[in-house]
Amino acid sequence: MRTAHIEAQPFGVDLDLDRTALVVIDMQKDFLYPGGYGDFLGNDVTLLQRAIGPIQALLAPLAGRQPHRRSGADGAHSHPWRRRACHY
Repeated sequence: MRTAHIEAQPFGVDLDLDRTALVVIDMQKDFLYPGGYGDFLGNDVTLLQRAIGPIQALLAPLAGRQPHRRSGADGAHSHPWRRRACHY
């Protein structure tokens, strides 16, 4: 079993890397930077910007790994055209 420990508050987390998924949703510049849609809505986008560094640190060890099954079987079933278009 491959494991990793992540220091976090209020306590650290031990992960089984063979059974753990990392899901990052909607990290779009439009939501994260001044002048974008998030800023237009009145959100304090600087709070979201603080998440970029930690997410990059979590993703760095995964660089070059296959993100999805080659068959596309783990893709969104509501979008079968996306599965057909996946050629990893």
